[in-house]
Amino acid sequence: MRITPLFKVSLVFVCILFLLSACGKGARRYENTHYYEKPHDYTKWELPDGVVSRLGKGRLTGNIAYSPDGTRLAVASSIGVWLYDVATGSEISLLTGHTGVVMGVAFSPEERLVASGSSDHTIRIWDVVTGAHEQTLAGHTSAVVSVTFSPDGQAIASGSGDGTIRIWNVASANQAQVLNAHKDIVTSVAYSPDGGTVVSGSRDGTIRLWDVLTGSEKRTLGGRVRSVSSVSFSPEGRMVAAGSRDGTIRLYDVLTGNETRTLEGYSWLYTSVAFSPDGGTIATKGSNNSLRLWDVLTDGEVRTLGRKTERTTDVVYSPDGSTIASGSWDGTIHFWDVATGAKMQVLEGHTRLIYSIAYSPDGDALTYGSYDRAIYQLTATANSQTVRKLEEGHSVYSVTYSPDGDTIASGSWNCTVRFWDAVTGVEKRVLETPSSVRCVAYSPDGSTLANGNFDNSIRLWNTTTGEEVQKLEGHTGIIRSLMYSPDGNALASGSDDGTIYLWNTATGVTVATFDGHTGGINSVAYSPDGRTLASGSNDRTIRLWDVVREVSRCSLYGHVCAVNSVAYSPDGNVLASGSDDNTILLWDTVTGKPKDILTGHTLGVTSVTYSPEGHTLASGSNDGTVLLWSIK
Repeated sequence: MRITPLFKVSLVFVCILFLLSACGKGARRYENTHYYEKPHDYTKWELPDGVVSRLGKGRLTGNIAYSPDGTRLAVASSIGVWLYDVATGSEISLLTGHTGVVMGVAFSPEERLVASGSSDHTIRIWDVVTGAHEQTLAGHTSAVVSVTFSPDGQAIASGSGDGTIRIWNVASANQAQVLNAHKDIVTSVAYSPDGGTVVSGSRDGTIRLWDVLTGSEKRTLGGRVRSVSSVSFSPEGRMVAAGSRDGTIRLYDVLTGNETRTLEGYSWLYTSVAFSPDGGTIATKGSNNSLRLWDVLTDGEVRTLGRKTERTTDVVYSPDGSTIASGSWDGTIHFWDVATGAKMQVLEGHTRLIYSIAYSPDGDALTYGSYDRAIYQLTATANSQTVRKLEEGHSVYSVTYSPDGDTIASGSWNCTVRFWDAVTGVEKRVLETPSSVRCVAYSPDGSTLANGNFDNSIRLWNTTTGEEVQKLEGHTGIIRSLMYSPDGNALASGSDDGTIYLWNTATGVTVATFDGHTGGINSVAYSPDGRTLASGSNDRTIRLWDVVREVSRCSLYGHVCAVNSVAYSPDGNVLASGSDDNTILLWDTVTGKPKDILTGHTLGVTSVTYSPEGHTLASGSNDGTVLLWSIK
């Protein structure tokens, strides 16, 4: 065929168009990723269907890992894998897709991939640049606790609650080896520098070396210890360091399998150990002590980092050895200068269990109390939102707003009820009680605050004077929920003893007792008209009680675990319930049938509440987040 000049020009033009189109598609592909686009509002990243915003980054549920070039940090959390820019401390992206919490993370040597192991029994491989999910590795029959790449990046070793170590081919996603000798959870795995050996530590108290090529066990290191929580190879591969739950760090000779020495200084629950890149120092941490650096040759302690009250969950060296990153029990991540021991920066936003959430009466603010000893107050405007942290000092079990919205009341583990100025965040008053406070509730006129205690009692306080007005007794279990009737004449209380009491607020006398549940009562809620009381229980049911006739109207079945919280919509047509099955059910209050199921939390839902206008439902969870759902 004769090729004319016109055909040549046309062919070149088509090729140019194709290349431009391909480049455009490629640009759009990267433009839509968190890494390249760097959106500022991470509260909008990777939201479940129906959710408009997420508060909190979730709990720290596993290890943290530096990228090989030291510029990024991967963090295992209850909602996914967070990637941080080490230099700025800013969030790069959130990798989601696991149906359980993430327990282990690791970068590949060439930095393009991140592997994550989860309580959902799977390992996921992610493209760090695009955030795309590349592969899922399935085979474990229990939670995947630890993952690590081989030095050449071609394989992944994983340790699981099923007692096995599995070696995976990254390219094909196939299992190359299944190593099965441990009798309990494999808590930690690590490759030797040459890639020929994997070391595994288990809760069964043993440390084992495995030949990667044959899958055979090479030897067991030392004798049995209480429980191994962390293992690490020295950079030259001649030593293995292991942390034990008996509070010791043991060093082993790889060739002989003998224990060479023991580093002591922790009292219990030691969990993480890491060699410095030059092999001269070991960083260790214990859950009840601060982070320590040890000289490998002398066994002497080089330096202690941080306060002894900071409970650290993981420790890792930067690739150049100049910095240590550590995750803390309170959800913060600290960066330390190895040479000076100084704290360089802190990453915040990871919270622990959310116990209670409350909207301000005008709906412009949301406050929640958590296990990490603080109260968080979110204030939203048309263009932005700010979160203020009120340091309480102990776990905050309950928060509520005064009817006028000027005051926040909180009840906590340290036997106090505190009043905070809702505008300034300044503490206004502290009321001391003989027992830890589980729940608080304002009367409709704001003159009285009721609190339920761990000593099974209820106390009523005058909010103006701070004086105790009444003490209500009768329950034989912890008081977990309180709510005043809309007219303020009655106070409903739910207890661990499985009963619900209605109290006359004027006399302090019990006027009714509801005892149809077969488990403890976690939550009670009045309907807006005050004629019905809803209760959620450990028996996995919700009951609706006719307050006027003092009888049970019906039972609602749908949750498969304990019901922790119930809340009526402002119009009374819908009842929301949160459960340990990680779901929220919306019930039609007329038919008693579920209207919808909201899924998005990765752990149990502890608290649900409607915004005053009823357009938004807020839910708090053991996964450390509050989700705001758009309700039609």
